[in-house]
This record gives sequence, C-alpha cells and structure tokens, in this order.
Amino acid sequence: MYKSFYNINIQLDDFYYIFNTISGSLVKFDEKHYINYLSNNFSFFKDSEINYLTQKFFLKNDDNNTEVKKIEIDVFNNKLNTFYLTIMPNLACNFNCSYCYERKDNKKLLKTDYLKIFEIIKNIKCKNLVVMWFGGEPTLNYDDIIRFNPLIKNYCLENNINFISKMTTNFFLISSNRFDELLDANIKEFQVTLDGFKNVHDKYRPLVNGKGTFDVLINNLLSVKKNKKDFLIIIRVNFDNKNDYGEFIRYLNDNFGDDKRFGFIFRPIENWDKIERDYTCDTELSEYKYTELTSYALKLHMNIIDTYLDDFYGCYSMYPNNMVITNNGEIKKCTVNLNSKDNYYGTLDKYDLSHEWEKFDKCSNCKVFPICEGGKCKYIKTNFDECSKNALNKIKMNLMRIIKNETR
Repeated sequence: MYKSFYNINIQLDDFYYIFNTISGSLVKFDEKHYINYLSNNFSFFKDSEINYLTQKFFLKNDDNNTEVKKIEIDVFNNKLNTFYLTIMPNLACNFNCSYCYERKDNKKLLKTDYLKIFEIIKNIKCKNLVVMWFGGEPTLNYDDIIRFNPLIKNYCLENNINFISKMTTNFFLISSNRFDELLDANIKEFQVTLDGFKNVHDKYRPLVNGKGTFDVLINNLLSVKKNKKDFLIIIRVNFDNKNDYGEFIRYLNDNFGDDKRFGFIFRPIENWDKIERDYTCDTELSEYKYTELTSYALKLHMNIIDTYLDDFYGCYSMYPNNMVITNNGEIKKCTVNLNSKDNYYGTLDKYDLSHEWEKFDKCSNCKVFPICEGGKCKYIKTNFDECSKNALNKIKMNLMRIIKNETR
C-alpha cells in the first residue's frame, strides 16, 4: 500500500492530524500511529483502521504517478459530464444593498429569449444539468421562472438527464404558496442572505425605498419551514468588521437549527466593486472571523454547508460547460466580473464557448488539486505559484483553527 500524495500533515500539541484533499476527511493520530504511518509500517494498524484509511483515500494501492493521473481524469470527466447554466432574468432589484457590486437596469429576458435558451438546453450533451436562477432579484420575474423551469424539468425527465435547479434570492417576495410552486417546478435549493439582527441587516440590506427587510424575511423563512417537502435553504450571513455575531448565530440555531433543510454559510463583506467602505473585512480579519463563526456554529451542531475548504474550490466560470445568460441575452461565464470584455462570449443568437479548461502544468502535482480542480479565477488569482503556496498554508491554518476551537 501507499500513502496518498494528497495528504496534508499537521502537528498540534501532542497529536498529529492528516487531512486528505480527495475525501475532505481529517484523521487524528497519536504519536505511535503517526510514526508507523510515516514509516509505511501498516502492519501496526488494525484491519478496521486500514479499511477506514483506504475508504477515505489516506491509503491507496496505486503509486503517486498513477494516483495523480486518475484524479486528473476524474476531475476532467466531472467537468464534462455536467452543464452549468446560470440565467439572469433581470438586473433589477427591490433591495438597495449597501455593498452590492452589480449595475442595475430594468431590461429583462423576453419570451423569445426563453425559447432560444430552451434550444440551447436541447443541444446539451451532458448527463447532468444544473440551472441556477440569479439576478438582480430573479423573483421580480417570478411568472417567467414558474413557466420556464417546468419545461426544463419535463425535457430532462424525457431524456434521462439529471436536472438540478437552484436560486439565489433575497426571499422578500416568496410566500409559502410561491415557495410550494417553486418546489414543484424543481427549484429546490435557495440561497438567502441575513446580515445579522434587524438593526444591522436593515442597514445593509434595505428596500429601494429605505424600509427594512429583516422582519419580512424571517416571517417568510418561518412560514416555508412548515412545508413538508424536500428542499435546502442556505442562509448566508455576510459579516462586517464591527459587529459580534455570536448571539445572532444562536438565534438562527433556535429558529432553524432543528431542521436540516436549512444550512448556513458565513462570508465577509468585501469590496467587489473596489469601493472603499469602513465596514468591510481585510483578508486576515476575514479568515479569523470566518473560522470563529463557523466553529461556533459547528459546536451548536448547525448544518454548515461549507467549512475550511470553500475558498479553494474551483471557480465555476472556468468550467468548459458553463454559461451565464444575462438579462439582455448576452452570453458570459462570470456573474461577478459581468461587464468585463474578457467575459463576453456572444449572444443567444450567436456565441462561441470554445474555452479550454485552464489547468496549468503544475496543477496535477499540487496537493490542493482535488479541491480546486485547477479552476483558476481570472478575477482573483493572477499567479499560480502564489495560489498554490497560499492555498496549502491557508488550509493548514484553517484546519488548526478549527481543531483548536473544537478542543476548547
């Protein structure tokens, strides 16, 4: 047997930890186990321990060259088997969030545009289709969505395509009846943002008329919680550099923590539009507060959707089978760097998605590769060597923070 190339070793106090980037699993060794593991003395381990380490990819039967090649093939096949389609029916919004990076306009996708999108879907040659509704605020065009998504659902059923549909929404316009209709239309995953209690959230995420939104959102979320169907609502908490969020996390846990259909993520407020604000988080503070909030939520046994790895996953915009359709019928690949010339691939009438997977030669020989899949974000990362070095160090630091918080 061989140790996996994709293991990351960490020592903390009197214990040793190994993290595997293929499985995302972490094991804790005492000194005797760790020494025998490093020296390849696997006879020291019980059969049950060997089985576990093999199932979680810490040990494998292939040498490193074979393992690296297998992972590269798996990653490439995964990218080709799934088509990611983001539809932005509008760039309008009923909110006026203080940190929003988007340029608002009132143009929306037309009926003829949806017919063209459906033709694109019919030409997709993938086993899996993921449709993500984005904006603006997509529910401002609720009627269009509720008509179009069932068409995709039925087509995929008829053609044996696995269909997943998601929505990023402020949830202000989603009543319990609308929520039920969206579930029936196969939109079963939602991301909703709550930026703290009413006094903080309403400052950052008011309506365009300046009125607060917190009370309506909480009422809507509590209302849809009564629905008995399967769904996932990811409550995203954007944190600033000023406020403490411990009490708010307890509030979320008290109201939604008992229902695993609700998940939680924590993100720093950042300057995506390059406008300086006095409440945004710098990199060091972002990492510290992210780990602190996530660790606390995990202690409460909340359903945390991501932990210490999210920053290292590949960027969807770099997938070859990825398309973003904007409200004016243009084809893009990134929803953040939306107006960049480099992000233009044509229109619904004529487009060219010939776009090679940006995998660098060094990617496969990086321990982070099974996580990031070589997906280099043009907007954030400009130097691969720096990316690789920082990613390994950040994963180690995040793991150490999580372990320390869990063992307090």
